[in-house]
Amino acid sequence: TIAVTRNLVPHAKGVVLFTVRGPIIVGTARFRSDGKGVKATALSLESTCAPAVAVRSRSVINLAAAFTDEDSALLASLGAEGGQLAAAPVVAGGRAIAALVVASGQPIDGG
Repeated sequence: TIAVTRNLVPHAKGVVLFTVRGPIIVGTARFRSDGKGVKATALSLESTCAPAVAVRSRSVINLAAAFTDEDSALLASLGAEGGQLAAAPVVAGGRAIAALVVASGQPIDGG
């Protein structure tokens, strides 16, 4: 996952794929570029954090500031404290089934 993401975001520190499981999203695949482990994470779909908003709105969320506590914790777990977070929905059949989240130490273009 990180190899593909590095082509899109050269400064990626970590990636998490959150999948929708009822009222929550669960980090089912996760990776840090420095090889350190990433703690398993589950978040409410009602949360105002970037991954949940991306799933609900079916829109890319790109944050460089105004992080929720959950966004800040996610950045820290991915080794990108003080960096930027982007969350993109994965849509199938018109429904968001997951969110791909990238944490970067540098600005992420697009969104």
